[in-house]
Amino acid sequence: MAMKEDNKDKTWKDKTGRKYQSY
Repeated sequence: MAMKEDNKDKTWKDKTGRKYQSY
């Protein structure tokens, strides 16, 4: 879970850089 979430957060964070930052 942590590994998957971390990977996803990294991708999304790069895309938005703010919307998923808090995620």
